[in-house]
Amino acid sequence: MSLQRCLFDFRQGWYSMAIALAVAKLGLVSFLPESIFLDTGFSGSSCLAFFLSFFGVPTLRVCCMPTRTFRTTNRAAFPPADHTHCAAAARLNAAVRDLSLGHESDALPPWHKMLAASLADPGNCTSLRAALLSKCLRPGGDSSPRETLNIGVVGGSMTGGLMNCHAASGVLCAGKFSAPDLTWSAQLQSIIAPFLPACEVHVNLRPTAAARIDVMLISQQRNALLKPNDDLLIEDYTVNDNKAPPSVAGVDSRARLRAGMEVLLREALLGQASSKQQQVIHLDVFPPQCDERVGRDETHGPIARHYAVPIVSLRRAVCENVARPAAQAAWNATWYAGCGTLDAAGSRCGVHPGPRTHRIIARLLAFYIVKQAAIATALECGGTAGSVARVDPFGPVNEAPAAHLAVAPFVSQQVLDSLQSCFVPLSYYDFSKACCETSCGKEQPLARNWTCYSERPDKPPGFITSTAGATLAFPRLKMSFGGKVVISFLRSYERMGSVRVALLDQSSEFRIKRVDQGFLHQGLSWFDASDAVTLDGTWDSHTSQVQAAVIDNKKLWGNVSERQNTRTLGIRFDGGLEAASKFKVLSVETC
Repeated sequence: MSLQRCLFDFRQGWYSMAIALAVAKLGLVSFLPESIFLDTGFSGSSCLAFFLSFFGVPTLRVCCMPTRTFRTTNRAAFPPADHTHCAAAARLNAAVRDLSLGHESDALPPWHKMLAASLADPGNCTSLRAALLSKCLRPGGDSSPRETLNIGVVGGSMTGGLMNCHAASGVLCAGKFSAPDLTWSAQLQSIIAPFLPACEVHVNLRPTAAARIDVMLISQQRNALLKPNDDLLIEDYTVNDNKAPPSVAGVDSRARLRAGMEVLLREALLGQASSKQQQVIHLDVFPPQCDERVGRDETHGPIARHYAVPIVSLRRAVCENVARPAAQAAWNATWYAGCGTLDAAGSRCGVHPGPRTHRIIARLLAFYIVKQAAIATALECGGTAGSVARVDPFGPVNEAPAAHLAVAPFVSQQVLDSLQSCFVPLSYYDFSKACCETSCGKEQPLARNWTCYSERPDKPPGFITSTAGATLAFPRLKMSFGGKVVISFLRSYERMGSVRVALLDQSSEFRIKRVDQGFLHQGLSWFDASDAVTLDGTWDSHTSQVQAAVIDNKKLWGNVSERQNTRTLGIRFDGGLEAASKFKVLSVETC
């Protein structure tokens, strides 16, 4: 962010800068209300941060959603480890009964009915029971150090702790409205850890704002989100995945989502093949209503069943046992998504409910995990306890056979290959992290009328333009004839334009002059239109999400036949249908 850029955007965010100047002048930064960080137009919030820092005032740092690990710091109240599996089974069955008692509210069914209904599909939970037995349910006579049960959590901004906020409703997801310590991940850890005293329980939250499950198609993102030491991985993408329509501009969005989920699940199976027992649970929490769609998740359900993945469903827990006239009231008592106050009732900030909703989700998941621990120890105990466990509805009697890598993909291999990014990128730029203002050890792109910044403090940075004809060039990218170009960009429903992507014609003159820390491109010659690919930032879904375009190099390359080459990739903004339309690029990778 430069002074020149902020002055250029003065018309868009003038009152933010006025506040910044007044605050700096009067020394009242500690009294800044969070409401001033509302969406101020194209880049008002970023300019606010710039002006505050310009006058020596500390500001919020713009960054992606941080990862968090929740663990126990005080074990004084924990019970001792059990001396036998039979003792553990008795204790855990008592814990299961305790979790089943009472009501969350008068508008909801009793907990025992909600918990029974929450298991939308039992899948196969053999891997989780094995991990619990080996790490957390060893008899107390075992003197070896406590092992760690690692639970990974991946999802979008709701999963990461954005609560009762939505920029379109006038409440920015920052400050108290970004509360990872109140998420269902944090609450899940605090519930289950005392029930598993023989091990350490770590819940590792790895959220990605504005992401759908097709983020798994991007290798760099997938490697950051999926960790081989996870014993259990809970994926929670239904909020974002169900916001987008099934088909957008002729592209089957559902196919992309299914492919993303398939890649995630096959990565988990790959971990099992390398002797690492990794369980996946699909968490179903959206859309926020009790209607005929409850229990019919046509995007994730078929993939989960294909790979015998258990499905824990908030929708079924709330709606299954409630008569239709009272169903919506039951959901309203669950999904507290009003705006401006934590746990505000209502739906105006619908995709970001408050701590109450997270607490209900945490209890559903805690019950499932503790139930599996009780079943595992009862089976080891044998006798009457083992017989009861074998016919438990949450146990082996209803489970499908465990999936293995030998199972054929649900999505055709051809579709998977066409949608997946580079397995090993040869060149990679990620502007959504911290690469906007630093070189990141690589040559920066050559930008004319593109600027790398974040529109608001709750948004990841990226290269953004609203100037038709603006060009963004990536010199000396390593590319192979059979490889791909993968561009992550923002898609939204208003004020978005399109770009053309092409390899710059190296036979033409290509000169670059550095001007005021920016770049002026001279003599850029683009490939013929038939060799350029158009990316449209507009879609019909009333959401803003990141999407990755996977482009076959052959579609850009023409008749080049080298096995590997170094080329310059160009992106040119063609404008949009609305005034002040923009385009945002978050990452580029090639192979």
